[in-house]
Amino acid sequence: LAWDTACDTACDTAWDTACDTVCGTASSVEWHYGALGQDCNAVCSIAGKSCDANALTTHTRNTECNTALAANLGVTCNQGGYSSWGLSPMYNTDGNCYYATSGASLSCAEGNANNARFCPCS
Repeated sequence: LAWDTACDTACDTAWDTACDTVCGTASSVEWHYGALGQDCNAVCSIAGKSCDANALTTHTRNTECNTALAANLGVTCNQGGYSSWGLSPMYNTDGNCYYATSGASLSCAEGNANNARFCPCS
């Protein structure tokens, strides 16, 4: 599946099923935005859920999906980019949002004081 105008328009106002499908996230997953330094286990626990490690690996790794996800969570990214860190997808204090590079080992348990994570909870 490819990013398209319909999904872009839909994701500008709300993360919906079309975005889930295009960006590779199961519809049962709820995305939550953590505070700086929080890991996804803590973020999801606050929401009464558990971090979905599978969703971290299946979420499409590109700027479009990450920026749409950030916007849905109320986060404005100066620009998008990729990171090999295990805590992507995330917002960094540099104002940019990052998605994981292909092959990056992602973890629900990683946190960093300069990053706020986008966490898949179910």
